[in-house]
Amino acid sequence: MRERFIVLMDFSEEPENLIRYAAGWAERVAAELVFVQKTTALIPGLADAETKRMLLEKTNAEDTEKLKAMVERIVSPVVRTSYSVTDESVQQRLHRLLEEDYHHLVFIGLKRVGLLEKWLVGSKPLRIIENTPDIFVAIPEDISRFSHGKVFVGIAAEHPLNVLEFRKLLGFLDPADIEIIFFHLAKPDENVEKETALLQKLSQAFAADFTTDFKIYEGNSAFDDIRKVINNKIEEILVVQEGSRLLSDRLFRRFLINDLIYEGRTPLIILPE
Repeated sequence: MRERFIVLMDFSEEPENLIRYAAGWAERVAAELVFVQKTTALIPGLADAETKRMLLEKTNAEDTEKLKAMVERIVSPVVRTSYSVTDESVQQRLHRLLEEDYHHLVFIGLKRVGLLEKWLVGSKPLRIIENTPDIFVAIPEDISRFSHGKVFVGIAAEHPLNVLEFRKLLGFLDPADIEIIFFHLAKPDENVEKETALLQKLSQAFAADFTTDFKIYEGNSAFDDIRKVINNKIEEILVVQEGSRLLSDRLFRRFLINDLIYEGRTPLIILPE
């Protein structure tokens, strides 16, 4: 089955960086790119159905040409690209695209610190992620170069890893280029016996194809310890799963967003449950 990256353009303040990141990854794995953008036509309130249709078609065509011009300045001609610029909702259009016969990753932009938590709590992008059973790649706005020396995967015993979706993600990565680190970020005084056994098991399960390791960050210095590791400026990717504590717990979410994703300039990959 072919690979395709769906790039959602409506939520990024730095769309050119989002395009560069997705295109750089796509070129490495020979994936296609489809750029999705919602249009809003200015339609007079008394316009009849035919006038509305014509205005929508005109707006869609004009916005497609603008987006195409930007993409063609950035993306290598060896990458196959297409466009889905329509007045249909992003959620509806995304679901239609995901029904097509591809392995997909969905790319979306992250806004600046201060807005990031809002992005992940009750926002439209979050609702799209929650309602879409596929893998999302969320990119901080100042990252434009795809790089993935290490893949950090957040794990908790009470929320098992979706191994099927994780293996699908790994299909988009070169085993020779990465190390996978399964980690657990513990609360102070948390019993981590179950997590230790689980991390070791996961590390062994993927060791045949990848360089793997595992780590528990615990005690009062847990946040500082992991911050020292995930701070190498775009050489890492952070993987979490929908519903996991790193996203659902307010304290962990704030640290994840502000310290690891934005300050550490770390792309975030969200696996479906």
